[in-house]
Amino acid sequence: MATTIIPGPSDQELLGKIGKIQSNALDFLLDLSHTYGPVAGFKVFRTPVIVFSHPDAVKHILQDENKRYSKDTIQYNALSTITGRGLLTNDGASWLRQRRLAQPAFARPRTHAIDGIVVPATQRMLQRWEALSQTGALLDVDAEMMRLTLEVVGKALFSIDLSEEAGELTRAVLTTLDHIVHRARNVIVPPLWFPTPRNLRFRRAMTILDTAVARIIQSRKQTGQLGDDLLGMFLQARDEE
Repeated sequence: MATTIIPGPSDQELLGKIGKIQSNALDFLLDLSHTYGPVAGFKVFRTPVIVFSHPDAVKHILQDENKRYSKDTIQYNALSTITGRGLLTNDGASWLRQRRLAQPAFARPRTHAIDGIVVPATQRMLQRWEALSQTGALLDVDAEMMRLTLEVVGKALFSIDLSEEAGELTRAVLTTLDHIVHRARNVIVPPLWFPTPRNLRFRRAMTILDTAVARIIQSRKQTGQLGDDLLGMFLQARDEE
């Protein structure tokens, strides 16, 4: 029986690219595609890694045959330390159950209504950028887009204005995302309970985010009026069983 050999860098070649993988993973993947074609492979220790870069292969994995592929990956497992096992990181029967509970929140009229939040928020941000451009001030686009996201999420999901907390929440979100990227790029990292400066920053950021969400949910429950926004729908969701 013939065995298909997937082209890719040798262990020695990969070792020489460790610095680039950690500093700019996207460039490494792009080089991999240019050098070895739309299907390339290598090993991380003894774990085989196959990289597909052709759109047809991506569609096959994510859409056509998605049930054959699991989210049990380094990236999704790292992300789950922030989000838990929700719709983004969950898989299989548990994901399907969660998706059915959340289905009403994604009905077309509701998603269309979010335009009324997204468009004005984006216009205000662009007006602020225009004013800053006249002064030659530098902009942290990553932080700016996170602030925009928090404003939209706050109004669409919670029906509240998070602008006063946007600075602290933005820093907390960016800290957690930086932590996830670091863990995904580095094979050997200290466990979360070990008090490294990075782990301590991550834990403080998670406390800020968890506290903010818990406070909003508790406040909504105390009023006795769950509301008609996405949070209200989630709080009223019930499993058919």
